[in-house]
Amino acid sequence: MAHKGEQTRERIIHQSAALFNVHGYIGTAMSDIIEVTGIQKGGIYRHFSSKEEIALAALDYALEIRIAEVRYAVETHGSALDQLNAVSHTFLGLLKNNVIPGGCPILNTAIEADDTFQPLKKKAQEAMDSLRSLIHQTVTYGKDQRELQPYVNGDVVATILISTCEGALMMSKLYDDVIYLHRAIDHLEAYFDTLKS
Repeated sequence: MAHKGEQTRERIIHQSAALFNVHGYIGTAMSDIIEVTGIQKGGIYRHFSSKEEIALAALDYALEIRIAEVRYAVETHGSALDQLNAVSHTFLGLLKNNVIPGGCPILNTAIEADDTFQPLKKKAQEAMDSLRSLIHQTVTYGKDQRELQPYVNGDVVATILISTCEGALMMSKLYDDVIYLHRAIDHLEAYFDTLKS
């Protein structure tokens, strides 16, 4: 059982993750964190030295959840094609995610952090590297199983899958319409079929 101090720290992280993912680092004030957690400033500062430290811990939490979703999608499907399709379908979950609303934490952080907040940018890059690596491993597995053509390049597939889904996710959020993501996933499904042996 977690110690009360640990529970409080986890609560701050979990409840702040949604704030940062929806409003961004700049758009989230300490007063917002105090309001959402119900913990006074002094209580928060017992666990974190700054808003930056809370943001980094909250981002770690959000990114761990995102990568775990993708890893689960890969592990619970047999063929490489099914795994790739399952990964693209995880982006649908980001539109209705109740754990961490606001869309993809990797995309949101990458857009906001650019060159202004290097620690956030670095964490987003690490998460993107994990996502790309999972897709690359799936392609390698597919080639080893002779499900995919030997010429298929894992880096290319990762780039196409992630770029297509992240762009469609952005459009779906912008227009409050999931159709853009469904179109992208349908297109990717047809693309994955062209890679078959």
